[in-house]
Amino acid sequence: MTNYERFREMLKKRIQEFLGPEVVIEYSDIMKNNGSYYEGLYMMGLEDRMLPILNIRDYYHYYLERDKDMDDVMERVREELSYPESTDNDLAGLVPPFAEVKENIRYGLVNYEANRQRLKGLVHRRFLDLAVIVYFVVYKEGQPFATVLVPKTLAELWQMDSPSLFGLAEKNARKEKILILSVPQILEISLTDAFRSAGNSPEEIREKVDAAVERFERKMEASSHFPQRIFLLTNPSHCYGAACILYPGVLHALARQEKADMYIFPSSINSVLIIPVGDKTDGEFLKERVAEMDRVERREKDWLSGKLYRYIAERDVIVEA
Repeated sequence: MTNYERFREMLKKRIQEFLGPEVVIEYSDIMKNNGSYYEGLYMMGLEDRMLPILNIRDYYHYYLERDKDMDDVMERVREELSYPESTDNDLAGLVPPFAEVKENIRYGLVNYEANRQRLKGLVHRRFLDLAVIVYFVVYKEGQPFATVLVPKTLAELWQMDSPSLFGLAEKNARKEKILILSVPQILEISLTDAFRSAGNSPEEIREKVDAAVERFERKMEASSHFPQRIFLLTNPSHCYGAACILYPGVLHALARQEKADMYIFPSSINSVLIIPVGDKTDGEFLKERVAEMDRVERREKDWLSGKLYRYIAERDVIVEA
């Protein structure tokens, strides 16, 4: 556990003690106007009052500036809780009625061991070396504003048990769109945006993008390790998109299309790479790449796993490769 993660747990515990058990507190990802996110503590009160969503990273910097004095941090918290409208924080209100959020219940994937302490208070279930968590999406002015993990205390207030919440998340998953992009498509999209930002004409953009994609495809063909086809799998919001591997029928349909089992490369909690198993697919090479990424990115917030997985189409199961 990093120093930041220890602080995050300590901050949540101290605020819960200050506000009392009747207030539900959980981590959330809050979307800003520029499309970026920050990790916040989302507090839902049972009284008719607004509570600020506290930017955890901002408070961590404050904690370091105050020579790691948690009492100073809590003094600032108490002030912001007393006068929430006078701060720059986003605000949250009452515990949302279940009827209002049930259509927005989703599930995501996180690493089990890395989140063991955090998972104790969350609705979750074990899956391989991962945990399937449940969250709901909050909308503001018709746009996604926050993703809030569902703690057990909130499930109790909703009078919903874990199996029922997972069943609802699976039902909603059947209706949610997914994105499956080939690597050349991803390259084309990113390069088009980059060349457009650089002021290139449409004709120049098309010429440069086509040349770059062609060079990439030739390099892939010459490789003795990588397969010809790699797909990125995620959801339209790119938030907890790795859980799309659990959406009913998604991997099965892709396996039928490719006539092969699938390797699942855990790029992050927000997306995975799907690689058809075949003669040119070097499974040991992929394991090495996953292990290498694990060493580099384990401390990153969106890190998922250091394991390579395989989807076995005949049995419709995911196993560790």
